[in-house]
Amino acid sequence: SVLEITDHPAPIYNLLGYSYMNLGRMEDAEDAFDMYIELEPDIPNPYDSKGDYYIKAEDYEKAYEYYMKANEIDTLWSYKKAMKAQKMLEEAENESQ
Repeated sequence: SVLEITDHPAPIYNLLGYSYMNLGRMEDAEDAFDMYIELEPDIPNPYDSKGDYYIKAEDYEKAYEYYMKANEIDTLWSYKKAMKAQKMLEEAENESQ
């Protein structure tokens, strides 16, 4: 596999995560994004990707947290996505009342 022949597998886990999400394999997607975060904890993209995962899983609170983590690493990286997740959370809470 590609993971065995590369010295820098982190981006491959990102691609795997999105591929698994597209296939509806959310548990595998989560595992792939978690591995991406483990391999690249100091850059914003893994956290942004995990935020995208949580949007797809409709866990807007977690999505907001991960987008803000990406934003903390690199200002404005995911701020707009975080605000969108927060709005979606508020709308979901209002609908459930």
